[in-house]
Amino acid sequence: MTNRNEHFHGERGVLAISLDGEQVQCHICGRWFKHLGIHVVNGHQWSCADYREEFGLNRSTGLVAPETARKMYEATRKNLMRWEHRPDFLYIEKGTRFEARLEQRLHQRAAVRHYAQIERITIACERCGVSVETPAYRRRNRKYCDICAPIVRRQQSKEWHCRKRGK
Repeated sequence: MTNRNEHFHGERGVLAISLDGEQVQCHICGRWFKHLGIHVVNGHQWSCADYREEFGLNRSTGLVAPETARKMYEATRKNLMRWEHRPDFLYIEKGTRFEARLEQRLHQRAAVRHYAQIERITIACERCGVSVETPAYRRRNRKYCDICAPIVRRQQSKEWHCRKRGK
């Protein structure tokens, strides 16, 4: 990392953008790039976070030219369109990004509230005897604690493979 007193290109706190919006200027070497983040990491061996901090850019400032960012957005949107038919898909347009995130969070909170209302029971692990709290609807399937469950699963898998091979 350079010292703050050393010479740098452009203005501190401002990411210089070309007139056509196709490129942004590197504060370190002064060259212009479509995707400055890739150049900073590969060309100067800096992390993007260090670059932003050193030159007074906001953490949310993208190190990509506006035109490149638009193309990336369009490509992502086009890619997501293939998943539009899925019921859990949230169609995100440029103006509704906040609403989509909000809706996603509301679904998550509803799921958490639902989970909190589920009746819970305590069972004893069949292997070690430790008490484990679990949802009531899992009482038939839950026989082991979180530590014993993978061990028992591995043992059962080995036994199954041995029976299958006839050993």
